[in-house]
Amino acid sequence: MRIFDRKFMQYQLAYGTWYKLHTRFFLLVIILVLTIFFTKNFIYLFFIIFLYAYIFLRTYQMFQMSDEKFNKKLEKQFQCYYEQKNEKMINSYAFKLEKIAFAVEIKKMEVKKAIDEIYKIIKDYPKIVKGAKGILLNIYLVGKQEGITDEIPKHLIEYLEKEWKNQDDLNILLDFARMALKLEKYDLVLEILNKTEKEMRFYRFMRNPISRSMYKTAQVAIPYYRMIADIKMGNIEQAKKELLKAMKCSKSKKLEREMKETGEKLGILI
Repeated sequence: MRIFDRKFMQYQLAYGTWYKLHTRFFLLVIILVLTIFFTKNFIYLFFIIFLYAYIFLRTYQMFQMSDEKFNKKLEKQFQCYYEQKNEKMINSYAFKLEKIAFAVEIKKMEVKKAIDEIYKIIKDYPKIVKGAKGILLNIYLVGKQEGITDEIPKHLIEYLEKEWKNQDDLNILLDFARMALKLEKYDLVLEILNKTEKEMRFYRFMRNPISRSMYKTAQVAIPYYRMIADIKMGNIEQAKKELLKAMKCSKSKKLEREMKETGEKLGILI
């Protein structure tokens, strides 16, 4: 886990594929159903079956994609989205921050260079400092984890400790929870996850494919991160309950298997 947790990134992208394809083909399916109803020609039913089989296979493929293939997919996405297709966004400071974070994640940019680049962006555009702090803290944590940076600026830790209360985006809150885990602030992790769980309720009935995939991912990620915090705090039985809950919620056999292996390594599953 560098900046992103790739197992949950893959899970969210898989659900995103499922919902996007459902949305894309919804009108076509309605037309086919009406055609069957008025013409009594059931051959169109095979087209509907084919569409849903295609959606299922695309989603299943994404769920089960190997780590190696998923990493290659991320590198391809970086090249296509951040380096080739977004010339119009090249002067957007937010875009530049995203690109730096993604580059560090897939090891296309060194930690120290990334930190320097972010400070340059803040100097050029001070208004973005609030949004930059989260990415900056993430990169400092990667650096500390890899022995590249020694100290994490205190003001970045203070930002994390205060800013999570103002957030309602599930991805951002889960990102804050991961940073708190790396900082070994386990009480804070649980507080952030409790807020994330409350915010989830507003995502449940959203029709937007991205929002729905975020909701599905949070259902699994929240108990999984709680499990890690609980086991670090010595709450073994509670940690086991959270892990079993995460595994039950997961619709991906690969993710379920990875979580089970983590539980076995930590000694809470035998």
